[in-house]
Amino acid sequence: FSCTKVFSSEFGHLTHFFGLPKYSNAAVGMSFYALIFLLLLITNMTSNKNLKPAKGTFWDTALSLQPNIRGTLLSILLLVGISSAIASCGLFTILTVFLHDLCIVCCSIYVVNFVFLFTAWSRYKKYVVHRLALGERAAE
Repeated sequence: FSCTKVFSSEFGHLTHFFGLPKYSNAAVGMSFYALIFLLLLITNMTSNKNLKPAKGTFWDTALSLQPNIRGTLLSILLLVGISSAIASCGLFTILTVFLHDLCIVCCSIYVVNFVFLFTAWSRYKKYVVHRLALGERAAE
Protein backbone atom coordinates (compact mmCIF):
# COMPACT_ATOMS: atom_id res chain seq x y z
CA PHE A 1 0.00 0.00 0.00
CA SER A 2 2.66 2.50 -1.05
CA CYS A 3 1.81 5.65 -3.00
CA THR A 4 5.47 6.67 -3.05
CA LYS A 5 6.42 3.52 -4.94
CA VAL A 6 3.80 4.27 -7.58
CA PHE A 7 4.64 7.95 -8.05
CA SER A 8 8.39 7.33 -8.19
CA SER A 9 8.16 4.46 -10.69
CA GLU A 10 8.58 4.85 -14.44
CA PHE A 11 4.78 4.61 -14.70
CA GLY A 12 4.41 7.76 -12.58
CA HIS A 13 5.10 9.78 -15.76
CA LEU A 14 3.07 8.13 -18.52
CA THR A 15 3.31 11.10 -20.92
CA HIS A 16 6.82 10.12 -22.01
CA PHE A 17 5.45 6.82 -23.35
CA PHE A 18 3.53 8.91 -25.93
CA GLY A 19 6.53 11.01 -26.97
CA LEU A 20 5.43 13.97 -24.85
CA PRO A 21 7.50 15.83 -22.25
CA LYS A 22 7.75 14.07 -18.90
CA TYR A 23 4.87 15.31 -16.73
CA SER A 24 3.65 13.57 -13.61
CA ASN A 25 0.36 11.71 -13.79
CA ALA A 26 -0.89 13.98 -11.00
CA ALA A 27 -0.33 17.12 -13.14
CA VAL A 28 -2.06 15.51 -16.11
CA GLY A 29 -4.94 14.45 -13.85
CA MET A 30 -5.39 17.94 -12.42
CA SER A 31 -5.54 19.34 -15.96
CA PHE A 32 -8.02 16.64 -16.91
CA TYR A 33 -10.34 17.42 -13.98
CA ALA A 34 -10.06 21.18 -14.70
CA LEU A 35 -11.25 20.45 -18.26
CA ILE A 36 -14.15 18.39 -16.94
CA PHE A 37 -15.09 21.19 -14.53
CA LEU A 38 -15.09 23.71 -17.40
CA LEU A 39 -17.20 21.44 -19.61
CA LEU A 40 -19.70 20.87 -16.79
CA LEU A 41 -19.89 24.58 -16.09
CA ILE A 42 -20.63 25.38 -19.74
CA THR A 43 -23.12 22.50 -19.97
CA ASN A 44 -24.97 23.79 -16.92
CA MET A 45 -24.99 27.32 -18.38
CA THR A 46 -26.78 25.96 -21.44
CA SER A 47 -29.53 24.32 -19.39
CA ASN A 48 -30.08 26.60 -16.40
CA LYS A 49 -32.00 29.79 -17.15
CA ASN A 50 -30.51 31.47 -14.05
CA LEU A 51 -26.90 30.93 -15.18
CA LYS A 52 -27.17 32.64 -18.58
CA PRO A 53 -24.15 34.84 -19.37
CA ALA A 54 -24.53 38.59 -19.75
CA LYS A 55 -25.53 39.80 -23.22
CA GLY A 56 -22.63 40.66 -25.51
CA THR A 57 -20.02 38.65 -23.60
CA PHE A 58 -17.83 35.94 -25.10
CA TRP A 59 -19.89 33.16 -23.52
CA ASP A 60 -23.16 34.65 -24.73
CA THR A 61 -21.84 34.76 -28.29
CA ALA A 62 -20.26 31.31 -28.13
CA LEU A 63 -23.38 29.67 -26.72
CA SER A 64 -25.65 31.34 -29.29
CA LEU A 65 -23.61 30.05 -32.25
CA GLN A 66 -24.87 26.51 -31.90
CA PRO A 67 -28.46 26.02 -30.72
CA ASN A 68 -27.89 22.37 -29.75
CA ILE A 69 -24.58 22.86 -27.97
CA ARG A 70 -25.88 21.08 -24.84
CA GLY A 71 -26.15 17.77 -26.70
CA THR A 72 -22.67 18.20 -28.12
CA LEU A 73 -21.21 19.00 -24.69
CA LEU A 74 -22.94 16.03 -23.10
CA SER A 75 -21.58 13.80 -25.88
CA ILE A 76 -18.07 15.13 -25.22
CA LEU A 77 -18.48 14.54 -21.48
CA LEU A 78 -19.61 10.97 -22.16
CA LEU A 79 -16.60 10.32 -24.43
CA VAL A 80 -14.29 11.80 -21.80
CA GLY A 81 -15.94 9.59 -19.17
CA ILE A 82 -15.46 6.47 -21.30
CA SER A 83 -11.83 7.43 -21.94
CA SER A 84 -11.16 8.00 -18.24
CA ALA A 85 -12.72 4.63 -17.35
CA ILE A 86 -10.58 2.83 -19.94
CA ALA A 87 -7.48 4.67 -18.70
CA SER A 88 -8.38 3.73 -15.11
CA CYS A 89 -8.57 0.06 -16.07
CA GLY A 90 -5.16 0.31 -17.74
CA LEU A 91 -3.61 2.13 -14.80
CA PHE A 92 -5.13 -0.35 -12.35
CA THR A 93 -3.55 -3.17 -14.38
CA ILE A 94 -0.16 -1.44 -14.28
CA LEU A 95 -0.56 -0.86 -10.55
CA THR A 96 -1.43 -4.43 -9.65
CA VAL A 97 0.32 -6.53 -12.32
CA PHE A 98 3.56 -4.66 -12.98
CA LEU A 99 4.12 -2.76 -9.73
CA HIS A 100 2.53 -5.36 -7.44
CA ASP A 101 1.15 -2.57 -5.30
CA LEU A 102 -2.13 -1.03 -4.23
CA CYS A 103 -2.20 2.75 -3.84
CA ILE A 104 -5.28 4.02 -2.01
CA VAL A 105 -5.03 7.43 -3.73
CA CYS A 106 -4.91 5.80 -7.17
CA CYS A 107 -7.81 3.49 -6.39
CA SER A 108 -9.84 6.46 -5.14
CA ILE A 109 -9.23 8.25 -8.44
CA TYR A 110 -10.36 5.15 -10.35
CA VAL A 111 -13.60 5.15 -8.37
CA VAL A 112 -14.08 8.87 -9.10
CA ASN A 113 -13.57 8.20 -12.81
CA PHE A 114 -16.19 5.45 -12.86
CA VAL A 115 -18.64 7.62 -10.89
CA PHE A 116 -18.01 10.38 -13.44
CA LEU A 117 -18.69 7.93 -16.28
CA PHE A 118 -21.96 6.85 -14.66
CA THR A 119 -22.98 10.48 -14.12
CA ALA A 120 -22.09 11.48 -17.69
CA TRP A 121 -24.03 8.49 -19.04
CA SER A 122 -27.06 9.33 -16.88
CA ARG A 123 -27.08 12.98 -17.97
CA TYR A 124 -26.66 12.04 -21.64
CA LYS A 125 -29.42 9.43 -21.45
CA LYS A 126 -31.76 11.89 -19.72
CA TYR A 127 -31.03 14.48 -22.43
CA VAL A 128 -31.72 11.99 -25.25
CA VAL A 129 -34.98 10.81 -23.68
CA HIS A 130 -36.05 14.44 -23.22
CA ARG A 131 -35.22 15.26 -26.86
CA LEU A 132 -37.13 12.20 -28.07
CA ALA A 133 -40.15 13.19 -26.00
CA LEU A 134 -40.05 16.70 -27.48
CA GLY A 135 -39.75 15.25 -30.97
CA GLU A 136 -42.77 13.01 -30.46
CA ARG A 137 -44.84 15.93 -29.18
CA ALA A 138 -43.83 18.04 -32.18
CA ALA A 139 -44.87 15.24 -34.57
CA GLU A 140 -48.41 15.04 -33.10
